[in-house]
Amino acid sequence: MKIGLKKLLLSTRFHTIEKLFSKHSNSSILLSRFLATSLGPVVNILAGLEKVSLKRFFFFDLIGEILYVIIFSGLGYIFGDQWEAISSISQDVTAIVVLFIILIVLFILIWQVKNNKKQAYT
Repeated sequence: MKIGLKKLLLSTRFHTIEKLFSKHSNSSILLSRFLATSLGPVVNILAGLEKVSLKRFFFFDLIGEILYVIIFSGLGYIFGDQWEAISSISQDVTAIVVLFIILIVLFILIWQVKNNKKQAYT
C-alpha cells in the first residue's frame, strides 16, 4: 500500500519548508513546546527529517518545557481564582500565534513562487 509521501517529500514546496525549518529549527522547537503546542508533532517530524541532533533537540525541548511550566505556574499563582479566564485567553492567544505563523509561512511560499515565475520569464 502506497501512502504517497515520496511525492510530498520530493516537492519544491517541501524543500522550501525544509530550508525554512533548518534556518529556524531551534526557535521552532522551543516555541512548539510552550507557545504553539499544537505544532509540536509537525516540528518533531521536521526535526527528524532535518536530522537535528538529539542533544540540540532535547536542549531546546527542555528549555521550552521549563518556560511552559514557569509561565503557566506563574500565571496560576498570580491570578489564582481567575485561572479559567486566563486559560481561555491563553488558548485564544496560542491560536492567534499559530495562525500568524501559518500566514507568514504561506506569504513566504507565495512570494518565493512569484519570484521564481518572474525569473523564469526573464
